[in-house]
Parts: sequence; C-alpha cells; structure tokens
Amino acid sequence: MKKIYLYHDGFESPAAAFLANLSPKQLAKIRRQLSVLRDFPHAFGEPHVKHFQIERYRELYELREKCGNTLIRIVFSYDEAENILLLEPFLKTKSRDTCRALERALGYLEDIRASPEAFLIEYDIKGE
Repeated sequence: MKKIYLYHDGFESPAAAFLANLSPKQLAKIRRQLSVLRDFPHAFGEPHVKHFQIERYRELYELREKCGNTLIRIVFSYDEAENILLLEPFLKTKSRDTCRALERALGYLEDIRASPEAFLIEYDIKGE
C-alpha cells in the first residue's frame, strides 16, 4: 500500500500544523480525499486534483477541497514509489496564493531530494 508523507524541516511540518487547525468537518473531508488518492492514485482528476502543466511545476499537483466558502488546497507530489508527499497546504483567498505555494513546494522538493529521511515523516491518515 502506498504511503502519505509530510514535509518536515526538522522543527515543524507546514502540512501537520495546517491540518491540526482545520475544523473536524474540513479535516474529515481532506482525510477522505487523501485516502482515495492513496488507494486509487489515478481515480481523481479535476476538479479534485489538478496536475500543473507548466514545465517548472510539472511534478506538482494540487488537492482541492471546498468546505462552505473555504477553498482548501494542498500542493503535493509523488516519489519514485508513488507515495504521496504533502508539501504546502493553504487556504486560497487570492490567485497569487497558488503561485507562492508552488514556489515553496519546489524548495521543499529540493530538500527532500537531498535527504528524504531527514525531511519526511509518515502521515497517519486515520489520526490515531
């Protein structure tokens, strides 16, 4: 079974902190989407998952969820074993939010490539 990993810089994980601050309803929706994405990686397409086509961001994807008026986005990628790497989560309020998140995610990917064991922690999707 594929795994889900969170980027962790040694001090904190942006994704873990973000997920901890979601409401129970929002967190349940995100966990459900992550579970399907993990178990059936090619079952999701737009509007739930967007694959970026611009060359610079080609290895990045965006998980999209709408909870009421809140637009939740998580930029992620896959490793060689097709495990999911959650890189940069954010609440989309402006169009520039995505550009900023993509740039941060590229930096995180560079860190991960240099030393995966130092920058990744496994995410327990059930929250146990």
